Amino acid sequence: MTPDTNSVLTKNEISAWESFEVGSYDEVIEMSKRLPSPFLKHLAILSEIENSGSISELEVSGLEKELREDSILLHLVNSYHYYYQKNYKEALRSFIQYLKTPGRLYCLTIFQYGIKLSFEREEYKICLHIMDLDKDGINDQYYYNEKLSSLFALKKYNEVIQYFKKIHNFINMDEGVYIKTALSLQALGKFKESELLLKKVPNRKELPSFEDKQIEFGDTIKNLSVLEKKEDLSYEELKELGFAYLFTSQYEKAEELFKKATVSLATG
Repeated sequence: MTPDTNSVLTKNEISAWESFEVGSYDEVIEMSKRLPSPFLKHLAILSEIENSGSISELEVSGLEKELREDSILLHLVNSYHYYYQKNYKEALRSFIQYLKTPGRLYCLTIFQYGIKLSFEREEYKICLHIMDLDKDGINDQYYYNEKLSSLFALKKYNEVIQYFKKIHNFINMDEGVYIKTALSLQALGKFKESELLLKKVPNRKELPSFEDKQIEFGDTIKNLSVLEKKEDLSYEELKELGFAYLFTSQYEKAEELFKKATVSLATG
């Protein structure tokens, strides 16, 4: 809850917000029915969305009426409304407007929504900005992948490495996190450190030295241009080609192939 909340909300509205924070959405909805106010109506809409996972179950005409009323949650409700209409550009624009609203409120649910929205739109700077608003820093386990991936996409390699050191104890051996961190080490010229980290990549067999890998992938490297043109490479093939590039210091090509492998795994 923001410091100036008490100046803009009634006691009942603060109580409803506290219920929303801990996931007691039915309590919020019932309170809105008994004590209607623009804030409680908007908070009830958000509660309905969290309960159902969709905005489609809401009364459309009723929703449009509520969106004509004003509260500090208006831009946030608008953002959800656009999101479930698949208008993600407007959803993000409205969320950014919400971030500028005096007295705006935050909780894990709202952080996760904003992070998901900005990350899907590849708006990595906005994504990191939203995470920075989570001042307590106790929710990293819920969106560590988005934070490290955003840092990596923005080529903030030193920050990737520092963040990896912070989170490595609870990331459950996330393969993508290990590879992005290893690539960041490579980009900074820390080849041996990268090699040591790659040896810890989940589900990987023990890796030999760079020199051994260069010999092992010799024939593969010769055929890379041909293999890249194939449209039916499996996840494992893409990943192995990525390692082939990695161990011949072709880091940008390695990164691209690891990205393709990630997409292949997600859509396969």
